[in-house]
Amino acid sequence: MNDMLYFAEEDDADELQTNYRQRKPWKVAIVDDEEQVHSVTKLVLKNFSFDGRELELLHAYSAKEAIQLFSQHDDIAICLLDVVMETDSAGLDVVSNIRDELHNNYTRIVLRTGQPGQAPEANVIKIYDINDYKDKTELTNLKLHTLIYSCLRAYRDIISLNQTRKGLEQVIRASNNVFHYRFSGEFSKGILQQLTSLMQFDDHAVYAIEDGFTAHSDRCGLRVIEGIGKYSDSTGEYLENLLPEQMLDELKSQTTPFMSIHSNDGFLASNIIDNKDNQRNVLYLQKLGESSALQRKLLDVFCNNVLTAFQNLYLLEDIEK
Repeated sequence: MNDMLYFAEEDDADELQTNYRQRKPWKVAIVDDEEQVHSVTKLVLKNFSFDGRELELLHAYSAKEAIQLFSQHDDIAICLLDVVMETDSAGLDVVSNIRDELHNNYTRIVLRTGQPGQAPEANVIKIYDINDYKDKTELTNLKLHTLIYSCLRAYRDIISLNQTRKGLEQVIRASNNVFHYRFSGEFSKGILQQLTSLMQFDDHAVYAIEDGFTAHSDRCGLRVIEGIGKYSDSTGEYLENLLPEQMLDELKSQTTPFMSIHSNDGFLASNIIDNKDNQRNVLYLQKLGESSALQRKLLDVFCNNVLTAFQNLYLLEDIEK
């Protein structure tokens, strides 16, 4: 029996970005009590874009407004934050609230001050969780653009790593939830049930897998073991009668131990058990919906592992018979 677990290869950070994040603008908060600072910053960043996404500037004119702004938006990429506003330490109070009260460790916080003597850079950098400290006079157009580029790159990579972590946690959780099943039918149903939660690690998307099935090949061919949705009454049917023709052709031409197909027709995963008899296990989901490169990779990892475990369970049932 094959007990090996398979792990995803590393992808570049760009490939791990979810589709919704590629479309949405980067949120940049400008927190300053001077209207001129807001106007100039808006003018300088007017046509700025990064990774094909424009900027959405959010404005706050006091520490109180800034805290309210961050309470309403948990996906702010950068905060350009004035130190001295209604009090000499108003900006520092905002930093403490973002990091300690809201537990937001993702936003890149850049302190901007016109009175550097009020909050010495060496002390502030040491005590507060900020990412840069700038005198307002040194932020020319070019330097502001450079700053935004570097902060957005850092934020993008942090979010990518967090999405990967959440996705892997879901793979482990979903795998554990199906591995306790004792019989192949229950195991198949458990796989289908867990796939929705596996795709749900993206907080801004909703996935509901309505139609799908698992199948196993015997001497008679590939037949459905368990189905959900419109395939719930398809147990025992042959895949030739259910799969889209193009997917069926690709399945028949499979040469590698594991294969997956992501297309407009749905998602299909297949692992070959016995090359001689061409036995395999198959999982099919119809119209899975829009998904990111990361989600597709995690889906492959999960299906590869559970299909291998499914075969071990199937062999165990044969032995017990």
